[in-house]
Amino acid sequence: LGFVGGWYAVMTKWNIAMLLVEVTNAINLGNMFIWGKHTIKPDMTCDPMDHDKGNGTHPGTQECPLVLHPVKFALAVGLKWIHFIFELMNTKGLGHSVLPAFKAVTGTDALAFMVFLMIIVFGTVQTYWALPIREHLPKDGRSVFALVFMKVFRLELLGDFDISELEGEDPVLKGNWSGDHLSGHIEEAKESELFHDAVMIIVLFASVVVTVLSMNVAIGVVSTAYSNNKANSNQLYCHFQSGYAFKLLLRRAAVHTISPRLYHCIFRDDGANQDDAQQEEDGYFIGFDERWFMDSNDLDEEFELLQETISQNRQKLDNIASKLASGETTDKAAKSRAKNKKRR
Repeated sequence: LGFVGGWYAVMTKWNIAMLLVEVTNAINLGNMFIWGKHTIKPDMTCDPMDHDKGNGTHPGTQECPLVLHPVKFALAVGLKWIHFIFELMNTKGLGHSVLPAFKAVTGTDALAFMVFLMIIVFGTVQTYWALPIREHLPKDGRSVFALVFMKVFRLELLGDFDISELEGEDPVLKGNWSGDHLSGHIEEAKESELFHDAVMIIVLFASVVVTVLSMNVAIGVVSTAYSNNKANSNQLYCHFQSGYAFKLLLRRAAVHTISPRLYHCIFRDDGANQDDAQQEEDGYFIGFDERWFMDSNDLDEEFELLQETISQNRQKLDNIASKLASGETTDKAAKSRAKNKKRR
């Protein structure tokens, strides 16, 4: 391929995403286990109830990185599991069954519709946030945007909402003390005089346009893409495998560059001669039979093409036979005329 061709072959969207995943995991796990300020040590006690991380003047009592940086560790574990699941798609069973669904969800049409849907969601978030509800006002130690976003997310994408919660009203607790006992009941929240109409308009719009219409359109888009991908599942599976095969060849090339002796011990066959080794150093030649990548619909098309070719050949043979028959008839007529002339 050369340097430029090899660079374009390697720097695909998938490989870039996997590179970011591996770099993120290396930084997070390395900082926790190898070179960080607080690393895991033998016999270290990790008390999750101790949240004293310290500050510039006070070092803090908590030194366990699993407690100090729980998000990093959970993210590293989750990303490795995702990577492992994608590698399992190289198996034949999961590759032919799961890859069509994965490609349908991550396809161009599905992603474009999801981006359009998220634009609607963020527009609704800003519209709802514009209402001066008391619990949406800025406050230290609380993410107001996350609170508003989750309310709208539940409303539009999950269809889970509570009118009083959206209005910022809380249920009313009514009861009486009788000595040391409290007897009471919880009543529904009162309707907000300021925000009820605006909240109802937002709920009606979100429920009809997003929850019902947009979700059904999204299901249709994904279903259509899945049907098309399922018809070409073998091609998708082989294409997915080729990416991992390319990575394995790159690893072999890296091992050869670092240690040729180790490379020949691991990858070279016992019967390989020096010429074979030299060819391996120069590159790889990959051969395949195109029938490996055919799906059932491709075989049907090939069969129809073959039948059409056979019918065309039959017509040509019939034309040739008719022409030969007409030629033989003409020759016989000419010969009979010649005999008649001789008799005369």
